[in-house]
Amino acid sequence: MKKQGIWRTAFFLLFLGMMLFAAWKLYGIWQEYRVGTKTYEDLADRYTAPVEPGAAEQTPAAEAGEGESIPISVSFDALAAECPDVVAWLYCEGTPINYPIVQGEDNEYYMYRLLDGKYNKSGTLFMDCRNRADFSDWNTIIYGHNMKNGSMFGTLLDYQKPDYYEAHPVMYLLTPEKTYALKLISAYVTPADSIAYTIPETRAERDAVLQKAYTTSSFLSGIQPLPEDKMVTLSTCVYDYDDARLVVVGLLRELPKGGETASAAAG
Repeated sequence: MKKQGIWRTAFFLLFLGMMLFAAWKLYGIWQEYRVGTKTYEDLADRYTAPVEPGAAEQTPAAEAGEGESIPISVSFDALAAECPDVVAWLYCEGTPINYPIVQGEDNEYYMYRLLDGKYNKSGTLFMDCRNRADFSDWNTIIYGHNMKNGSMFGTLLDYQKPDYYEAHPVMYLLTPEKTYALKLISAYVTPADSIAYTIPETRAERDAVLQKAYTTSSFLSGIQPLPEDKMVTLSTCVYDYDDARLVVVGLLRELPKGGETASAAAG
C-alpha cells in the first residue's frame, strides 16, 4: 500500500508538472499575441490618420469602379525612418486589417519578425521578394499569418462566406506614391505551388491567373477586370490539406490621395 501511495504521488506530481508547463506555454503564446497586436495598434496610431469624407475629390466611377476616396492617410516618410523596408499600408474598414507591408531580401526574414526585427510569431505582412515594390507587376503577392486571435490575415478566412464579402468588398492600399482601392474578386483555397503564386509577364498570363480566381471563388463579385488592371493576391495558411493556402484576390484601382499625410500623428 505504501508503494502504491508513492506511485500515486509521483503520477500526481507528473500530471501537475505537465499542466503547469502547458499553462506556461499558453501564457507565452498569449503574451506574444498581445505584444504583436499592441505593436501594430501603436504603429497605426502613430503613422495613420483618418481622412474626412469629401476631403479629396472623388474618382469617377469609370476610373475607380465607383466614386470613393481613401479613408486614411499614412505618414510614409516618418514610417520609413523607423523601417526602410516598408513599401505600403493595407487597410480594410471594420476589420483588424490595418497594417504596414514590408519587402525583405527574401520571403523568410519578416515571417516571424515585427517591423523592428524582434522575433514574434505574428510576423509582419510582407510582399513577395520577386515582386517590384511599386505594385507594377501583373500580380503582387502579400503574405500574412492566419492568427488565431484574428489579427494579421486571420480574418481572410471569413471571405469564404459570401455575406462577409458583401460587408467588406474593398480594401485600401496606400504607397508613398499612390493610393488604391483593392476591389476584391475572389477567395479560394489552393496549394502552395498553384498558379495563384505566379507573377505573369504578359496580359494573357494574367488572364489565366484571373480565370482561376473567378472560377474557383467562394463569392461572386460581379467586378470585371479592365485591360490594364493589376492584381494583388493576399495569402495565408489554412489546414484543409497539406500545404494548403487561402488566397484573396483583388484588382487595383487608383484613387486620388486624400487629405494631408499623418505627420501630426507621427510626431
